[in-house]
Amino acid sequence: MPHISVTLTKNLHPIANWTVLLRDLNLHLSIQDPNINEKDCKARLIVTDAHHLGTDATTIDYIHIELHLLSGRSIELKTQLANAVSQFLFEKIQANFNQKFELTCNIIEMQRETYIKLK
Repeated sequence: MPHISVTLTKNLHPIANWTVLLRDLNLHLSIQDPNINEKDCKARLIVTDAHHLGTDATTIDYIHIELHLLSGRSIELKTQLANAVSQFLFEKIQANFNQKFELTCNIIEMQRETYIKLK
């Protein structure tokens, strides 16, 4: 815990080594919150084959991050974490992608009482 789901358009997929980038994202998140053990971070990548933003004839590529956290963090810390992972990933992609894209992030709070982890 936590879980990071990164959804992106297929044009963004070839520009990065996503295995390394997801690992680095796990590490970056754990540095931001000392209560997060980087060994417990689970990151996954979802690549969309088709996408469209709005109703214009042309569309831009996007990345959407869902950060699933156990309940109990303040709104300030959740905002800090959302900003940190967003900025980290935006800068990494912007350095390698010469077209316009957008990045969004959403925090999803999971209830501790109903989260189950078996080993």
